Amino acid sequence: MTPVPANILLLDDLRDSLRQSARLLAAHGYRPRPTLSATAALAAAAAEPPDLILLKPQLATGIDGYEVCARLKAEPSTADIPVIFVSASEAAFDKVRAFSSGGADFVGKPFEPEELLARIALHLRLHRLQSEVATHNWHLQSEVQRRTADLLQANAELKQMIAENARTEQALKESEHRFRIVMQNSPIVIYVLDQQGIFRLAEGLALTQLGLQPGEVVGRSAFEVFADYPAVLADLRCVLSGRLRRTESQIGETVFETVYSPYLGLDGEANGVIGVAVDTTERTRARARLQASVREKEVLLKEIYHRVKNNLQVVVSLLSMQGQGVADTAVRERFAESADRVRAMVLVHEQLYRSADLASIAFDRYLEQLIEQLAHQFARPKVGIVKRLQALTLGLDTAIPCGLLINELISNAFKHAFPDRESGRIELELRRNDDATISIVVADDGIGLPENFSPQHGTSLGWRLVNGLVNQIEGTLAFHRQGGLRIEVCFAEENRETSRYRDGL
Repeated sequence: MTPVPANILLLDDLRDSLRQSARLLAAHGYRPRPTLSATAALAAAAAEPPDLILLKPQLATGIDGYEVCARLKAEPSTADIPVIFVSASEAAFDKVRAFSSGGADFVGKPFEPEELLARIALHLRLHRLQSEVATHNWHLQSEVQRRTADLLQANAELKQMIAENARTEQALKESEHRFRIVMQNSPIVIYVLDQQGIFRLAEGLALTQLGLQPGEVVGRSAFEVFADYPAVLADLRCVLSGRLRRTESQIGETVFETVYSPYLGLDGEANGVIGVAVDTTERTRARARLQASVREKEVLLKEIYHRVKNNLQVVVSLLSMQGQGVADTAVRERFAESADRVRAMVLVHEQLYRSADLASIAFDRYLEQLIEQLAHQFARPKVGIVKRLQALTLGLDTAIPCGLLINELISNAFKHAFPDRESGRIELELRRNDDATISIVVADDGIGLPENFSPQHGTSLGWRLVNGLVNQIEGTLAFHRQGGLRIEVCFAEENRETSRYRDGL
């Protein structure tokens, strides 16, 4: 290891002299730190105490070198640093002042560089030896005190240890007894396998369900004990290779769920696995019964949806038949409108019947069928329908009013938006907004609404139904008349079924 060069602080208010001294020191392997003022020297010494200080006693401004030395000796961090005065004066008075202020040496100018370097080396060595002696003495005293205290402490601890060993031995025996009682009477199986699959421990009342007795399998291979259970052997191979942490196995009529964790030796390395097997036979049977019950209820619910759909279709047929027997055109149209509304509900139950979770439907696919159905009923091929539908899922209590709402708005556009022409365009948009709301937009390029008409205050059955459905889904209704009619309904994305259960309905 390369020794760190001694750093020497220089104080001289003459730049040339300071530069020459610094070059001399650097050339001989020292690290000079030149300063031009007493203030700078004191600050540098406080920030990083040097190994030695060269001072010029006579300074042009501020305090002189003697005061600098006195202040350095007054500070604990710099008191032991050797200070060599370098002066052009050889007067005895100056030398006395230098040594009185704490200086270690005095070199008069002119001097030979070898003399200055020799004195620097001498004082650095003396300083180092003094530091070593002081450190050695301090360590020696500390060691004597520590050894004395250690002996006293060791004597007290030895007495206490003797008493504690007796108590610990008794507690260890009691703990071992409790542990063995717990292990032997635990309603589970706890075992330890080494890396070769040899049982090192096997305890628990559930061992008897395997036809084994405690201690009977210790020392035997698990692959031998479970030779008749290939699934168990496959799990053991996976576990011993570190690939599984939880398995479920059936041994005879009993189902065991086993949780594994690494078995660490005293060196911290994995020496095998610890297994805790729990009898989950009853839980497995209950889960199977529950799954069967769920499947049965799903079938029953599908059947209910199917029957509701069929009953609604019967209602549609009755309304259509009743309407056909009415001579009044306006009344016949009312029957047709009612049938259309029921058909919208039929589509919802058809989607629910085909849905996987039986509680919600893919509303975008529902709208595809609803639009196709309305286009077929109104039979206006030159009226185009533009669809922009995001994939959304809605629950039953939201899908039905939304379906009826869209049915009313699109039917109204077909019937009233294009009275004087065959062609036109109807737009339907379904989207999820950034604020967790859903928007339904129905627009057309028809004649629009009269200036004094407001959908929120419409008196016809259709507009009253629209307003009622918007209120039912707790939404808002907005409309614009520019270039036809644009109606937008916005409601919260939260399923109203959740709100219903939350409110205790």
